[in-house]
Amino acid sequence: MIALELHALQGSVDSVISNGSISDKAALDMIASVQLGDLEISEIPSAWKSLTKVDNDIEIRPAGAHVLTALSLKSHADMWAWFSHHVTKPTHYLVTVSIPSQDHDNVQKQMPNVWIFPLFWAVQLLLLSNSPIDLKAANYLEGLEAPDYKAPSERGFPGPPRIIYHVEAAVSLWLQFRARPGMSLATSRVVATFISLMSMAFKSINFLYLSHIQNSIKTFRASLTEEKIILTKVPWESLAKDLKNHPLADPSSHESIAVNNLKNLLWAISGFPSPDPTPTKMSIQYKTAVEIGGDAGVKHFSDITT
Repeated sequence: MIALELHALQGSVDSVISNGSISDKAALDMIASVQLGDLEISEIPSAWKSLTKVDNDIEIRPAGAHVLTALSLKSHADMWAWFSHHVTKPTHYLVTVSIPSQDHDNVQKQMPNVWIFPLFWAVQLLLLSNSPIDLKAANYLEGLEAPDYKAPSERGFPGPPRIIYHVEAAVSLWLQFRARPGMSLATSRVVATFISLMSMAFKSINFLYLSHIQNSIKTFRASLTEEKIILTKVPWESLAKDLKNHPLADPSSHESIAVNNLKNLLWAISGFPSPDPTPTKMSIQYKTAVEIGGDAGVKHFSDITT
């Protein structure tokens, strides 16, 4: 799959270098010129040549979107990793321990921030007293203007799931955590968790540049719904262990090398400046190759991609 995606992109890049890029208008005109019944036999070879040129040009146009999508997915994963570190993990810990009032200072010292313990304690007390959950952001996150978190009054023992739910819901509301397009907030968080696990196992985010990965993430919710997998029941620990045995976890594997080449190629044809010196050099080489054109241009670029 990786090799096929890289090969297809490389072929389209070589075609654009050799034949030159085309404008949107030229592409539309070329496509519109191929009308059923209007072509003479002698015009068919030329029409196929034009369509091939358009198709190859179309193939490399999404390069910028692929780069931005990969970076955006990584940023979403980082945001949810922060949430897990500062909200979820400490709250899970707090619901498992008994905390006498005299131990508050000691417990607070173990927290990753100054506000999660007071927020947890407030939610727990409100649930114990069967009071409506009404929390003001400014009481916990100093200087933050955000709508109050309000929930219907609940009765019964304030078990861990309910406490965790309200703490997470309040913080996500106050800090305006958002879902990815077409996803719920819960699904976005699962996607972010999955990306974080893969990034740690592979020690790289290069896999995020693959079209197959990006397209699969877009349909992640539909896949889970079809397979009837409850998001909270995904075996993350088992998955993380399996990922360490994946070829992409080995930086010297053919798969890792291919994905890295794909990433560099996408950066080069996207035209974006990159902090990585390798794609920057490739970008310069690509620009020069396009200016040279023809077979000489293809050879000039292939010298750095092979």
